[in-house]
Amino acid sequence: MTTVAKKKTITMQEFLTYEMATRPAINIKDISLAGPILMGGCGSSGTTLLKTMLDAHKNIACGQEIALFDRPAFFKTDLKCLHEMFISQKFEEINRGQIFPLFTKFGSNFGLFIPNAAKHYHNFATIESIFNKARDLRHFINLFFSNWAAAQGKNRWAEKTPNNIYCIGEILELLPDAKFIHVIRDGRDVVLSLHEGRDFAIPPAVFRWLSAVEAGIRFRGNPRYYEVRYEDLILNTEETLKKLMIFLEEDFDPEMLNYTDKGKNNPLQYGTTPIYSSKIGKWKKEDIDPAILKTFDLTMSEMLKKIGYEI
Repeated sequence: MTTVAKKKTITMQEFLTYEMATRPAINIKDISLAGPILMGGCGSSGTTLLKTMLDAHKNIACGQEIALFDRPAFFKTDLKCLHEMFISQKFEEINRGQIFPLFTKFGSNFGLFIPNAAKHYHNFATIESIFNKARDLRHFINLFFSNWAAAQGKNRWAEKTPNNIYCIGEILELLPDAKFIHVIRDGRDVVLSLHEGRDFAIPPAVFRWLSAVEAGIRFRGNPRYYEVRYEDLILNTEETLKKLMIFLEEDFDPEMLNYTDKGKNNPLQYGTTPIYSSKIGKWKKEDIDPAILKTFDLTMSEMLKKIGYEI
């Protein structure tokens, strides 16, 4: 009888030790690039589209979602405690209190420093060296993203995770020179997208949109907060991006309009879909269940009018 050897299960600590030994850390520079850009909004609102456009800008590096700034507890975490969580890869303390956690087929969250090549900014050995160099949480964040952006030949970093929208205040306090972009889309189209494309039931999809928009618009009037409409980004792309660049104090880069070329190079192939307008007003173009339309009317009309959409 032939015996089959069982495959050894590698623990997280063994994986960390192995990767640090086989993938040496890069040389971390003590740099803090000015003017970080954070983005958020309800899922299916166009945040990924804008992320990829910004990443195509000659000065701006915007990588994959890291789900780092969408946890209120993170901003109160001591750097030493964060380092211990990193070593153990156990982040329960940070995950507690997260507002509207995003559950996907990949897990409950995208995760912090989880060994997933598509999400990596740095390898584990490099992150360890960043921890060793950092003085506090703010310094750690600046070292983490600034060194990554510099490696892309960029002088400014950006990060997009939709649920950042729930931590705008904490983000702006932690990073005093940061600016926040809120991407807004007609909630009726968002709900249909979440329902049809991400298996959300209608009520939680409505709640997610309402809560995300409310969390953002509370910062209207703050000079470091800016709103971009998905519909404007689609129908009037260049003008919308030029206005955004004024807010970000950057020159408009025409390469932003060629974002699909940049999108082809990222690990998850985000941003490879050209602009098309067929999804705008989907809620009134298709044969939508009248009960769903009634739900929209009863639950979303007030917010839609508040942010300037026609009912």
